[in-house]
Amino acid sequence: MTGKEVSLMEMLDARELRVHRQLSLQQKYASVLICFTMNIAGPVKNNRLIYRAFEYGCDILRHQLVSAGIECLHQECYCENTGNVCYYCVKGNAVEIKKITVEIENNLSVGRLFDMDVLDENGTHIERMEIGESPRTCLLCGNPAKECARSRTHSVAELEQTTKELLLKEFQEQDSRRIAELACRSLLYEVCTTPKPGLVDRRNSGSHKDMDCFTFMSSAASLWPYFQKCAQMGMETAQEPPKETFRRLRWAGKIAGYDMNQATNGVNTHKGALFSIGILCGALGRLLREKCKSCIGRMCGDDKRNC
Repeated sequence: MTGKEVSLMEMLDARELRVHRQLSLQQKYASVLICFTMNIAGPVKNNRLIYRAFEYGCDILRHQLVSAGIECLHQECYCENTGNVCYYCVKGNAVEIKKITVEIENNLSVGRLFDMDVLDENGTHIERMEIGESPRTCLLCGNPAKECARSRTHSVAELEQTTKELLLKEFQEQDSRRIAELACRSLLYEVCTTPKPGLVDRRNSGSHKDMDCFTFMSSAASLWPYFQKCAQMGMETAQEPPKETFRRLRWAGKIAGYDMNQATNGVNTHKGALFSIGILCGALGRLLREKCKSCIGRMCGDDKRNC
């Protein structure tokens, strides 16, 4: 894991400050307290990837609290080299709130890296066993995490590598889904733009008598997996020459053309988008892994463009 390394003394000081802040918040708000931190092995406790996972966990936790009708009286977050921490002072039953946090830890792919402590109004920690849950398991072997930590079963390097791979996989999946979502949304917005003389819109088919607005919607829905695959191909080939990305996109585009025809009964609705937006999704996938302004030109063979 890349990032600033912290010492054991820095971590102990950060833990002491966290305990002090917990006590201060509970005295002020007299409420249940959620303290959310990250389980990160090794001397690097924070970097861009770790912070993104932390933000994701905060968003999911807030959403689940709102969905359960739990009022948040106060929230504060800190981003330090020693790690990220967010405090939530909430109204509700501590045991029920613990069930919500454990559900997040158990069911998200990166939830194993989340540590969402719940303290009741008296400052007592609610343990997983109190709600019928097993102790946290090891990231590598699935045995109880405390046992592996106590006996140092796994090296720090192994734990760091597994953590990095877990985070990269999660966010590559999230990013490719987001790219595909935006690509499909653009197709739907375009066909719904009205009026478009001579083209398909919500009112008529223009000069295209073999298609209508619903044909375009069916086509756009069928292309969602293709756009996600294009983004993933860009990520997978980000360290290779851009022309390799373009080469792999070709066959994916041919299969997507078949899928589109199946959805529209052979009507050609988005052939141009298969090429242009497919390339754009692939380029976006590359951009998520490498720092360059534009890869589209080199992917298509224009070696004069600068990336």
